Amino acid sequence: MKTLIALMLLGTLVCANDSVPVTALTFTPDGRQIVYNTAAGLVIRDLDEKASPKTLLELKWPKITAAVFDPSGRWLAVAGGVPGENGDILLLEWSSRREVARWETAGDLVAAIAWTHTSSRLAAACHDQSVCVFSTAGGTLAPPVIFSGHTRPVFAVAFSPDDKRLVSAGADRTLKVWDSQSGKLERTLAHHTDIVQCLAFRPLHAGNDCASAGADQTVRIWQPAIGRMVRIVRHHDGAVFALAWHPQGDRLFSAGQEGIVRVIDAHSDQVLNSWQASTEWIYRLAVSPDGSRLVTGDWQGQAKVWQLAELPDAKP
Repeated sequence: MKTLIALMLLGTLVCANDSVPVTALTFTPDGRQIVYNTAAGLVIRDLDEKASPKTLLELKWPKITAAVFDPSGRWLAVAGGVPGENGDILLLEWSSRREVARWETAGDLVAAIAWTHTSSRLAAACHDQSVCVFSTAGGTLAPPVIFSGHTRPVFAVAFSPDDKRLVSAGADRTLKVWDSQSGKLERTLAHHTDIVQCLAFRPLHAGNDCASAGADQTVRIWQPAIGRMVRIVRHHDGAVFALAWHPQGDRLFSAGQEGIVRVIDAHSDQVLNSWQASTEWIYRLAVSPDGSRLVTGDWQGQAKVWQLAELPDAKP
């Protein structure tokens, strides 16, 4: 089954003196809105051409790097900070939009965050070369357990679907596979030839396949539990900054320096479709909970929503 992409344009916040790259981007749990960053903080927007963004959270951080809902939809975690100075994470209770917890480190920027599937823990990838894992019971951010092993900044982190393992990756060109409870390093995967920018575990898949991508212009599929690289997708001509799986786990979306979104078959290295989504670098991708829409966030500060539709004979 191939994928036909038709544009459903979401009016975007683009101001000459105010726009910043979209580096935090997600659908709300009900799939009716998107949340993304601006120079002033986070905004929320309905999926309607005529809708205007509304301020969700005012933040004066120089960089907002991630906004991620927990699987239950109760909490929204936001990460960022000041490069070279400090990293920040805050936790919002979604129903009340109330800040319930905040954590700050004097090390460096928090680049990415990821929830366990039980919503009980939150992992953070940090530019100070550490991976921090927090207990989030009751809407708190308990003092983190530190996983140490990377030799350069960490850019991505992801829990396996069974929550047994945590995978991290970054500027040292490696993936580190950890026992998520003990913090023990199980193995290092070093096949990438340049910086690894992003990670994404395949949903609904017993094999716990994990995708990685980065500056070496490849997407690689792994089985972290056994340390095996399953396949490599080489159809990119620029660095890849973002990955997102379709909720059914049968397709993987990639995007980055070229501004092109590619649709990759989950069972092979075949690119099923691709389209020019932006003339600028794309930093973030997100798929709606029902799998019907994809949103892209780019360097110009544009967030665009794309309607996903099936077409059996579509060509890449």
